[in-house]
Amino acid sequence: MVTAALVLAVGALVGSLALLRATGRLRHPGSHLRLAGWSLSFVLTAVPVMVVSLLPGHHPDQLVDPAGLERWLDHLDPDTAAVPEWALP
Repeated sequence: MVTAALVLAVGALVGSLALLRATGRLRHPGSHLRLAGWSLSFVLTAVPVMVVSLLPGHHPDQLVDPAGLERWLDHLDPDTAAVPEWALP
């Protein structure tokens, strides 16, 4: 799991830097601070869930559904198991 997280982190860093360069924001400190804030909020949200999932006796039913899942499921078409185009943002 550590290797997968490291590969994901490096890929996200390379992709983020490429997008910042493509949009001309690579040298703007505000862009890096905003990206660091988003990254930190993701880590503080995802890491506890991953750690709890590794504990012995854990069952997926013990996890709480993410916010907004019910709204997303309301738009899910049961026949195709996809969100119709009219419901996309």
